[in-house]
Amino acid sequence: MAFQLGGIPQMLAAPSTSMEVMQQTKRITGTVKDATGMEVIGANVIVKGTTNGVITDLDGKFSLEAAPGSIIEISYIGYMTQEIPVTAQTSDLQITLKEDSQSLDEVVVVGYGVQKKKLVREYPKIKHDKPARCLAEPKPGRQYRSELRPAG
Repeated sequence: MAFQLGGIPQMLAAPSTSMEVMQQTKRITGTVKDATGMEVIGANVIVKGTTNGVITDLDGKFSLEAAPGSIIEISYIGYMTQEIPVTAQTSDLQITLKEDSQSLDEVVVVGYGVQKKKLVREYPKIKHDKPARCLAEPKPGRQYRSELRPAG
C-alpha cells in the first residue's frame, strides 16, 4: 500500500509470513573439580563458537546461559579441555578435569625484574689507644678493623 505524507511517498509493507525462530536459552550451572576432588578456581567455561563465557569462582562454581544443542567447553591450564553438549535436561553439571601431562611440558613460568642490591660496608677507624673498649661493645651490623700505621 502506498500513500503520501507531507508530499513524501510512503510505503506500507505487510508483515513477513516467514517466522523467525528464536532459540531459547537456559541457565546452566555447575562445579569444576580436578582429579583429587579439589575445586578448580579460574577455569574457563565458554559456549563453543560464541563469546559467551565465564570463569569458575573460588568454589569452582559457574553459571551461564546456553541454548540446547550448543556445546559448553571447559578448559584450564594443565588439564585437558572438555566439551559437554547442552540438552533440554542439562542443568547442574559436575565436571572433573583430567590432567594433561603433555601440556605441562609446554608451560614455562618466567619472572622478570632486576633489583640492584647496594652492599655497604662501614669500617670505623679505631684509635690505637682504645681498641679494646671499641671491640668490647660492638655495634650490631658493623664490622671493625684496625688500621696500623708505622710510627715515624
